[in-house]
Amino acid sequence: MESATPASGRSSYEIPILRVENLKVFYGERCVIHGISLEVPVGSFSCITGLPGSGKTTLLRGIMGLARTKGLISLGSTRLDRLPPYKRGRLGLAYMSQDKPVFPGLTVRENLTVSRSPDLEVLNRLFELLPFLRKRAGQKASTLDDDERKLLGLASVLVTKPKMALLDEPITGISPTASDIALRAMRDFVRRGTGFLVVGRDVELFADLCEETSVIDSGKLKAF
Repeated sequence: MESATPASGRSSYEIPILRVENLKVFYGERCVIHGISLEVPVGSFSCITGLPGSGKTTLLRGIMGLARTKGLISLGSTRLDRLPPYKRGRLGLAYMSQDKPVFPGLTVRENLTVSRSPDLEVLNRLFELLPFLRKRAGQKASTLDDDERKLLGLASVLVTKPKMALLDEPITGISPTASDIALRAMRDFVRRGTGFLVVGRDVELFADLCEETSVIDSGKLKAF
């Protein structure tokens, strides 16, 4: 998977790149991801599609440090693969889980601030893009509907101003209206310089955003 051209039009040599080289990801002793290499510049949007069980989630978990790996993972000049997940987060990597995008026992506001104190400008921009966040700031996330929980999960990633956001099926299972809202928010943050590596079955929904698409099959990456 070659590097995509960033939305800003700058050369990929001028900006940080998420780089993965010969990455293997393990569950126990079983190797699930088999030597994947990819590059995603900050400020670009790349997609990986594949059937259920093909390794999409495992790949993102490995990059984030949530599964045992072998191989190189770096963001810009900083090597990440030897660091725990929270240190990768501090260095600008963020991850949205498909199954558990929010903390249901926390309020909307607490979900947005649990990782760190948010930048007020970024928080206010998210309130503009997703107005329900402000209206329901004091509600427990468990009281939100499916669309709102998914959007809150996305906002909880974006509020950290990540250099690179790893999103697992961020709009799968939500309404077309909620999907449009999520896509608008992602587009806004691409313009602000955030890079996105998104995995999902329905990547055609990202057609207006995605600069490069690859396919993962049995833990190996192929051209789309």
